[in-house]
Amino acid sequence: MKIFIFQLWAFWACLLGSTITLAKVILEESQCALDVNSLHCLLRTLQSPIGPKDVHSVEKLHLSCSDNFFLESTLSSDHFGHLPQLTQLKIHFCKIRHLPPAAFAGLSNLRHLEVQSHNGDWASVVMDADKDTFQKLAPLQSLNLAFNNLYSLPEGTFCDLLNLQRLNLSHNHILALSDTGLTCQLPELRHLDLSHNHLSSLAKEDLERVSGSLEILDLRSNRLQILSDDALSLMPKLRQLHLSDNQLAAIPPMIFSSLATSNLETLELQNNSLTMLTPNLFRGLDKLAMLNLSHNAIAFDDGGAATGNGQHLQDIFTGLEYSLKVLDLSHNRLNQLESSLLAPLESLEVLNLNHNQIHTVNGGGLPRSLRMISMSHNLISGLEKSNFLGLPGLTSLSLDHNKIRYIPKDLLEASPNLEDLSFNSNELRGVPATLSHLPNLRTLDLGENLIDHIAPHDFQVLGKLYGLRLAGNQIKVLQKQHLQNVTGIHVLNLAQNQLAEIERGAFDNLRELRALRLDHNFLADINGLVSSLSHLQWFNVSNNKLQWFDYAFVPMSLEWLDIQNNEIEELGNYYKLKSGFHLKRLDASGNLIRNLSKLSLPTSLEIVSLRKNAIRHIENGVFEDKPNLAMVELVDNEINHLELSALSVGRVGSKGNVHRKIFILLPRFSV
Repeated sequence: MKIFIFQLWAFWACLLGSTITLAKVILEESQCALDVNSLHCLLRTLQSPIGPKDVHSVEKLHLSCSDNFFLESTLSSDHFGHLPQLTQLKIHFCKIRHLPPAAFAGLSNLRHLEVQSHNGDWASVVMDADKDTFQKLAPLQSLNLAFNNLYSLPEGTFCDLLNLQRLNLSHNHILALSDTGLTCQLPELRHLDLSHNHLSSLAKEDLERVSGSLEILDLRSNRLQILSDDALSLMPKLRQLHLSDNQLAAIPPMIFSSLATSNLETLELQNNSLTMLTPNLFRGLDKLAMLNLSHNAIAFDDGGAATGNGQHLQDIFTGLEYSLKVLDLSHNRLNQLESSLLAPLESLEVLNLNHNQIHTVNGGGLPRSLRMISMSHNLISGLEKSNFLGLPGLTSLSLDHNKIRYIPKDLLEASPNLEDLSFNSNELRGVPATLSHLPNLRTLDLGENLIDHIAPHDFQVLGKLYGLRLAGNQIKVLQKQHLQNVTGIHVLNLAQNQLAEIERGAFDNLRELRALRLDHNFLADINGLVSSLSHLQWFNVSNNKLQWFDYAFVPMSLEWLDIQNNEIEELGNYYKLKSGFHLKRLDASGNLIRNLSKLSLPTSLEIVSLRKNAIRHIENGVFEDKPNLAMVELVDNEINHLELSALSVGRVGSKGNVHRKIFILLPRFSV
């Protein structure tokens, strides 16, 4: 048996253990683990020996240098020549300044190579490579040189890699595409990752030698300000273009007009400085399925023009009528939603307009194909039936954090398949009557409104409801009839209301309920509220006015119980039960509990918090016969004297001979 009382010395003991572990590493040149044909080694440097001795047959080798030491590694020509069977080589965290000629000579079967030195950990260590570093690696398919503090590569660096399909030069310091060494034809190159560098422009000639086969071009997190009109004209196979997190203030009006971009499926332009979209900008992208324009400063004037030249909104997305499925315009400066803007997009399924300044939704006419609409964090104050008319496939609608005061009864009558609906953080004073049209609703969030009552018929048709959130309202009374029809509900949140009265049996029909929050209300009694809920696992009734508690009040299925910050004087156990409970965590802190007896804590408990009570006496053997108990918090109580026998803990194991550790946090006291 071992009992730990948290003191300063325990912290120093942990530090001592870490020191011992470090010393062990220092003594060893390398630590290797062989798994079939894969070898993983932790080295001091690349000069350290690699074991086992029969390593020549290994096909996959992963070398990592310990970052406990700031030691430099060097590569020599033919460094890995004794490993002819390698198909995969990964080198991580080894500080390398120079990649010499023929550094990987002899690896005639190599298909995948990663060298990630993380030289940026040492600000002064810049990596450079030789023009012939990768010679005689014709079978190579994937090359990863990310995180190396590279500023440039010699012309022709990759000329021997005729089968290269993927090249990753991300997370370096490359200033211009002319410094990438991509001056030879790479006919198989499909994926080029240049993200997280310092590139400022993209022109046609920058990648003309490798562009013909490119399918994915990643230029995220650079400093791009300029795109030429013909920058993409030599990329006929391009499917994904990632330009997010740059400094683009405008997109050239003709950049996508070439047939060369007709295969583009994904276009990411989020987190730039765009203020407008040119009409017909996306013409020719008839396969584009995902367009992300979020986190810009895009705005449309109130007159319905996209620009100052009188072009109409419907012209902005011309060319995307039958392809676009996902459109993200969140975090922009849109002040109204005009149906003419989106009506032509007949295939649109997901629309994100969160975090704009939309105050008006003008008319209907949204694409019938829409399945998900999110317009949270806007300035919408009113809605009309026509706003969401003709959306039979709509399954998710979020209008959180607006200023909505009233919802028409027939707002969603044309969307009977809606499954997820959220109106939290608005100004609603009652449960919306439009719920009567939504028999398939699965989740409903009406939290943080001004709802002060529930009518018997409010949730009448919601028999498929899984989760209901009404937290942060002003509900005072809950009766049996209010929730009697939501029989399939699993999660119910009524926290932060003004509940002082819940009719006994109000939850009896909720036989599938797993989690219930009633915290931050004014409840004085929970007797008979949840004891019949045989599937309840999580129950929070903290921050109420409870004066008494008994384990008979909660079902034995419960695993997590929070009753903190009430006025409870005793953890009652009327039926004197210790076993049969599933309770693992109990938080009863911030109450008025004076004593702990053997019946105060079920045997199933793992973690118990009894902080900030009035405990003076702990009966001997309270913590015995609790095989899973790991922590007990008793600080901020009134314990002045404690017999050590009160902290006795039984042994566990088939013969009762296995020691276990229990952390007991105690105030200062006399033993």
